[in-house]
Amino acid sequence: MMTKNNIRFTTPTGFAQYPYLNSPDTKFNPEGDYKVNLLLPEDTKTKELINKLDAVLIKFMETSDDVKRAIAQRKTVTKGDIVTYDEEGNVVLKFKQKAVIHTKDGKDLKVSIPIFDSKGKPCNGAMIGSESKIKVNFSVFPYYMPTTKTCGLSLRPVAVQVIELIEPQASGTAESYGFGEEEGGFEYTEEPAAAPEEDSKPWDNLEEDYVPNKGDF
Repeated sequence: MMTKNNIRFTTPTGFAQYPYLNSPDTKFNPEGDYKVNLLLPEDTKTKELINKLDAVLIKFMETSDDVKRAIAQRKTVTKGDIVTYDEEGNVVLKFKQKAVIHTKDGKDLKVSIPIFDSKGKPCNGAMIGSESKIKVNFSVFPYYMPTTKTCGLSLRPVAVQVIELIEPQASGTAESYGFGEEEGGFEYTEEPAAAPEEDSKPWDNLEEDYVPNKGDF
């Protein structure tokens, strides 16, 4: 069962993998999910963050009524993995946030992820591609899943700071197609990015009608 909370952390700088931060991924959820995997070196700062997350999960397991009820019924409750590791030993943190939140009072609220540059300036027009160096501010939602008798953490991105930007290259560069610069002719000028909508804000205090499932984490 999810509960209202305001547990927030900011990661060290890491490398973005499979980012959907400018617009949500709608492949498995028609309403969309914002998400990104963050690769972090297993250094002191990363270990400090993992320890803080571990402390949140342990406290939840000690205080959750659902967990207490399961233990009273002699069920074995296990603690899920907070992080995973890639083949090179890097820590992988997985973040995911629904693009539309259905609240218990029947409202549908659209979510967006504010993006800032390395100086703290809003830059929501910057297209974040894989291998971009970023920091993620995120909310932590502990949960208990009765079907697996497992406790875990849902990490939901609130905002992102881009330290080094690598834009997506879906179709390759001009050079990869044999194109060079030509004198004169058409030059594209990018339009200034629109300001975020007024309701773009952190969503970590909302009471939502949410039931965790395997595909969420």
